[in-house]
Amino acid sequence: MKKWFETFNKTVCLLLVAGLASAAFSSCSKDEGNDNGNPDGDIPPAVVNMQSAAVSGTVFDVDGNPLDGVAVTSGTASATTVGDGTFSLSQVNTQLGRAVLKFEKDGYFTLVRANVKNSDMYVEVVLKQKDNSNTSSQSTFDAASAKTLSVGGMKVNVPASAFVREDGTAYSGTVNADMFYLDPKDEQFAEMMPGGDLSGLRSNNTEAQLISYGMTDVIFTDDAGRRLQLASGKESELTFPIPAGMTGNAPETMPLWSFDEERGIWREEGTATKSGNVYVGKVKHFSWVNLDYPERLVKIKGKVTDCQNKPVAYVQITAEQTDDKNNGTVAFTYINGEYILYVPTNTAVTVSIKSEDYWGYTPEISYNIAAQSAETTITQNFSLPCAVTVNGKVTDCADVPIAHIRIDIEQQGKAPRSVYANANGEYTAKALTNIPVTLSVTSYFYGNKSHTIPGQSENSVVTQDFKMNCYYQQGYEGVVINGVTWAPCNVGSPGTFAKSPEKVGMFYQWNSKLGGTYSDGSFVNSDGGDNWDGYSGSTDAEWTAANDPSPEGWRVPTDDELGTLLDAEKVSAEWTTLNGVIGRSFTDKASGASIFLPAAGWIWIYDDGLQNVDVDWGGYYWSGTVDANGGGVVVTDNSKTRATTWRDGSYAFGLCFNSEDTYKYSNSTIYGCSVRSVRK
Repeated sequence: MKKWFETFNKTVCLLLVAGLASAAFSSCSKDEGNDNGNPDGDIPPAVVNMQSAAVSGTVFDVDGNPLDGVAVTSGTASATTVGDGTFSLSQVNTQLGRAVLKFEKDGYFTLVRANVKNSDMYVEVVLKQKDNSNTSSQSTFDAASAKTLSVGGMKVNVPASAFVREDGTAYSGTVNADMFYLDPKDEQFAEMMPGGDLSGLRSNNTEAQLISYGMTDVIFTDDAGRRLQLASGKESELTFPIPAGMTGNAPETMPLWSFDEERGIWREEGTATKSGNVYVGKVKHFSWVNLDYPERLVKIKGKVTDCQNKPVAYVQITAEQTDDKNNGTVAFTYINGEYILYVPTNTAVTVSIKSEDYWGYTPEISYNIAAQSAETTITQNFSLPCAVTVNGKVTDCADVPIAHIRIDIEQQGKAPRSVYANANGEYTAKALTNIPVTLSVTSYFYGNKSHTIPGQSENSVVTQDFKMNCYYQQGYEGVVINGVTWAPCNVGSPGTFAKSPEKVGMFYQWNSKLGGTYSDGSFVNSDGGDNWDGYSGSTDAEWTAANDPSPEGWRVPTDDELGTLLDAEKVSAEWTTLNGVIGRSFTDKASGASIFLPAAGWIWIYDDGLQNVDVDWGGYYWSGTVDANGGGVVVTDNSKTRATTWRDGSYAFGLCFNSEDTYKYSNSTIYGCSVRSVRK
């Protein structure tokens, strides 16, 4: 997966919105009043300007996995990504001649993209998770104390007693800090930065193309998740490290820029001064802050066609500074094959279509463009080879479509690429002519299949379907962790597994074969009813085979088998996210095999009925072993939604985990927990 995504990173590098055909804002309109770059931040709110446009795209996480549940908004238009990370809009909010889109998901840094508005636009976006890594950090501190945050050489000094709430009132208490630093030398810098095109507006209202020396986003919240800001009169000192290889051209002072999310543009706001190998500056409020050198604009435009002079849509054009390949910008062609991008003045650039951005073609095409003066327009067209189209469908053994599964594509001597099936299991891939291509589907749940297609002539269309195994088949091998063979998914309805490892499946009372789901305040059991049939808690010594909801060939694990996941010498446990779902992965240190258990919470029986609690906080998984020392109280209630009796001694062991720890627990058998089966 990592190897594939390293290629994928370059393919979607910068991920511009709105057709992604421009790397700046050539059509900045002047009809919004004197909307200048006020260094005090007193910019009037942008007026939403909705215009018709077809916008579609895909959202990924930093590992290349499609993200579902991402809220995509543009003015009054909104959409939510589905399982394959895709979305579509029919209108966009246009500011300064640019379409502006916002991408939000809990647990991730918000990203805003903006680019020249066009009637047909495509966008690919990567969101960064809030975590502790080499580019981000999470911490808490007392607002009354000064605090220094640091990531990757970037430092943010926060003065004591400096925070106010959104209503301007002083704040005291615990502060939660999320910090994200982007080094322009980072291989993922271009794809995660806001705006997407390094377009800036100077304090005198002139346009600029920025050359970044690094940027950071710092978010402060209270314990309720409400945003905090610096109080009036308070300032925070920022220290930017000068990126490797950029010290020689670093001026003594450099502007600081804050990101205007409403208009999707960088605004000049302050100055940083060089001190040795760092720049030091101050800000009066927290948002994305960018240390950039401004240049005027040079426009590069052109058209991309194939060997039959047909336009090539949505292919990426990369413009890199000739003397610094890590500092550049990209654009994507429109549906008619045309593109526009902007580069700084007085800077030689190399414009290319990378091999990995067009199905691994060779030889790669690039053009050197000499340094140009401001307001110059250069035309550079591209002619690419014709590609082979491969269409197909992925189904299981019962001909049921498998949605959103990945298809890997390899051709001899070419970097591997991947595509995803849509919600109907259908996919489309491209390949170069006259070279055999191998397409593969590798899955814990459906087995592994691959097909090799002989080299095809120009513009050939080939159909290649995949018929996979059924994940619930008795012959399925499972995943071996520390000597125990685990199912890759939770138990769904009785006798089946959930469709993928991040799916919750059903909740089960201990030693009961009647499962249930809870959603939006409603409980539905596996028989279609709204209760658990008056189940009163089991006093059996073990989970009986007759009541085991596991598919054939599988069973509920014993307490000892669950305990093997806690063996830190042989198993590593990580609090992580899979396809947007929080949970824990357990990995065998010897083999690298891994399973993911979603943090589904549990069904708790309150006086007012059933409730699903601790969702995303932790996971609760049954063993088949009773806790003989457990105790309880007698509760009598004839309501449909709770147990009629909670008997003494009706406790059983299970596995509990959250973001901090994993441990065994003993719980009343009347409560509903998840089941992850083991091989018989």
